[in-house]
Amino acid sequence: MALGGAASVVASLGLAAILAFGEMAVGQPQPPVQAVTSITAEEKTAAERAAIVDPRMRAIVGTETLRVATSDVELDKEETKSFLAGTSERPPGRRVTVVALSMRTNKAARALVSVPDNRVLEVEVAKITAAADKLLVF
Repeated sequence: MALGGAASVVASLGLAAILAFGEMAVGQPQPPVQAVTSITAEEKTAAERAAIVDPRMRAIVGTETLRVATSDVELDKEETKSFLAGTSERPPGRRVTVVALSMRTNKAARALVSVPDNRVLEVEVAKITAAADKLLVF
């Protein structure tokens, strides 16, 4: 019986320690969590706007109304490797691909845009083909 009482005292002390340390951890401020692989509606709109006003994009697709599509966020591969290896404390840069299509000229352009600073990193002509009622951009 004495052994059972000692075991319950040890268990009670262990439970009290867990609760005390857990409460301390909850009370500490947590770093802000940012989903690096998602993009907000505002960021998407800003990236699209930056791409379609870029002179390189306009030289390809013109200045008329465009159809625009935006990819999911991509992380810079080299920056991701450095961050995960611990050689860099800066999180990897986020980028999206914005494709604009001129329905009048049937020309398309692809732009790589850095998020959230909305800097257009590169622009190229996108080849388009129609297949099975879907527009495919390569």
